[in-house]
Amino acid sequence: MKKILFSIVIPVYKVEDYLVRCVDSILTQSYSNFEVILVDDGSPDKCPIICDTYSQKDSRIKVFHQENMGSSAARNTGIQQSCGDYILFVDSDDYWDSSSALLDIYNCLLERESDIILLSFKKNNLQKNICSIVNSNYDVNYLFSSDKSSVLSYLFEHNLFPGSAWSVCVNLNMIKKNNVFFTVGIKAEDFDWLIHLFLVIKTVSAVTTPFYVYNVNREGSITSSADIKSIESLLFIIDKWYQKLLTANQKHLLNHLSFIYITIFATYGKLSSSLKKSIYPQIRNRSYILKYACTRRNKYLAFLLRILGFNLFSLGLKLYRSR
Repeated sequence: MKKILFSIVIPVYKVEDYLVRCVDSILTQSYSNFEVILVDDGSPDKCPIICDTYSQKDSRIKVFHQENMGSSAARNTGIQQSCGDYILFVDSDDYWDSSSALLDIYNCLLERESDIILLSFKKNNLQKNICSIVNSNYDVNYLFSSDKSSVLSYLFEHNLFPGSAWSVCVNLNMIKKNNVFFTVGIKAEDFDWLIHLFLVIKTVSAVTTPFYVYNVNREGSITSSADIKSIESLLFIIDKWYQKLLTANQKHLLNHLSFIYITIFATYGKLSSSLKKSIYPQIRNRSYILKYACTRRNKYLAFLLRILGFNLFSLGLKLYRSR
């Protein structure tokens, strides 16, 4: 295999206190054949200056400035401007804590050239100061040697299906050839993108050494805020993919839609009474998706939701997540 060029896309918006650590963690990689695409999404702080300074110091770093259009648009710009063989995404308030991350991925591809490589990561709770390893126990041999339906079944049964764009490394040509871009204007765009991605990829492998540090509960981050648009976006994803997945007999991804529906209630419980009342009919009208839950976890959660109802189930999720 030729020496792989990795494209690393970093959307940048209001992260001046985190950006340097993020970019420096990429530049310390022992595998040096990569490009960094910094997309300044109209950040009003010092981020644009920080980005330009990096590009002046290292020719591997490319900077693109655009008006604020959100993370999806910034990632799409990154995809369009990338020239690599494989692409990775990094959120600009996160970082890599290993200098051998790209080398590990490269060695994985040398052994098993795949369309997508699943990545292990660490969840760093900034409020509780707790860092825990997530998704590191992949059966790599099984992933690579099995057909896609079996792979999806394995990932969902073991709760290993990726939930974020930064938790995968993907063949860039496959993304561009199949127009696997992010939907602009919605929240939870990673759910939407990953469904599209797993419809087009054929081969899967994984790196079991965790290196990506995902910061949670950062004040001011997009993912730390929940509102009615979050719910509307999840309902949009269900509507967008339900009929397509049903027609294609994609039972495992339909199961994933049932999980996306269940995650709505993590936000629903935080809404005011008036907002709950306004969004309730839309949520209730999509409850049909629960019948496609086929993993033990999803079937159990769907059962609890039916028994407890919206409000009690939301409260239960809140108590579980606060443990």
